Amino acid sequence: SKTGELKWAFQQVPHDRWGYDVSSPPVLFDTQVNGETVKAVGQAGKTGWFYVLNRATGELLYKSEPFVPQQNLFADPTPAGVTVAPGIAGGSNWSPVSLNPHTEKVFISGIHWPATYYRKPLNIDESLPWQTYTYFEFADIKPYGTLTAVDLISGKIDWQHQSRLPMLGGTLATAGGLVFSGEGDGEFFALDS
Repeated sequence: SKTGELKWAFQQVPHDRWGYDVSSPPVLFDTQVNGETVKAVGQAGKTGWFYVLNRATGELLYKSEPFVPQQNLFADPTPAGVTVAPGIAGGSNWSPVSLNPHTEKVFISGIHWPATYYRKPLNIDESLPWQTYTYFEFADIKPYGTLTAVDLISGKIDWQHQSRLPMLGGTLATAGGLVFSGEGDGEFFALDS
């Protein structure tokens, strides 16, 4: 809009206490819905789903299959702590996805690093609506990464590569059928898309 007026909005996570802000940049593409071409926008969420919306209306077309393990997703933090996956690092964090429009696949860098969320008292004015805050600690496990190919029509996982370290960088898809990325320790790799 030339006026700056809000056209639409989509909220991935109502009342976010887990740090599931939208970090990975969105990607634009055309997809098929009931045999019709739809101009879409996709975003790899910290929740572990790739969200696909109609970019003209904001309507959610689908969420992909989870590209990282999910456990206790959206569980309310407790005083004793509850372990949730994905943790605050994601899903997909700042990593941009890449897309191959010819094969209708998107390639997503993922992180598996659960976190334990605690609810702590604020000890302030009891007339205020918020009496607690959320604190987290990463779970004591060896984190790892995933590079996942998701079909843009069905939202299903086509294939997945597990990396030794969390995937924080982006991917590069080529028309020649390769996907490039790398490990956090600097190792560069190429996969057959």
